[in-house]
Amino acid sequence: MTGVWHLGFDPVELAELATRAGFRELFFSEAHVIRKKVAGGKTKDYPVFLLTARNPVA
Repeated sequence: MTGVWHLGFDPVELAELATRAGFRELFFSEAHVIRKKVAGGKTKDYPVFLLTARNPVA
C-alpha cells in the first residue's frame, strides 16, 4: 500500500508485552482520530490510541 509505513498496533499484544516487561495498571484511551480521504472520495477514520502504565518501584 502506497504511503503506509505500518498497519498499526494490536492493543492486546502491546499490553501483553508491557505486562511482561513489568508494567502495571495499563490503561488505553483513544487520543485522537485521523480522518483521511480514501479511494472514491470517501473518508476513513484511523483511531490513535494512547497506552499509559505504571512501572512499580522495586
